[in-house]
Amino acid sequence: MEEAKFPKGCTSLDDLQVGQCVANVKYSLSGSKGVYDIYRVQDTPALASSEYVDKGGCYCPVCGSEDMAGKAVQADAGYASQEIECQTCGATWEDVYKLDGYSDLSS
Repeated sequence: MEEAKFPKGCTSLDDLQVGQCVANVKYSLSGSKGVYDIYRVQDTPALASSEYVDKGGCYCPVCGSEDMAGKAVQADAGYASQEIECQTCGATWEDVYKLDGYSDLSS
């Protein structure tokens, strides 16, 4: 089993707040406050890619948080991407943008 990946600001289970998740955890864990089963396994996303798109990319696909930060958008010939990091659980992924057309054409 991989080492547990805690949300930013947490170094142990006892630092977790209700609703936070721990990635890479496959079994319930115990801490001084009791048994914690408020995590998701990182390779089992809370949202499938299609659900992520349907919800406008506003929620972390791992833990469902809205607290995300994106790096600069990289664009090239009808395609763009942006690396995103969840500020709650630390998951990272790449948003992919595709050219859909143009608007406001003037000549």
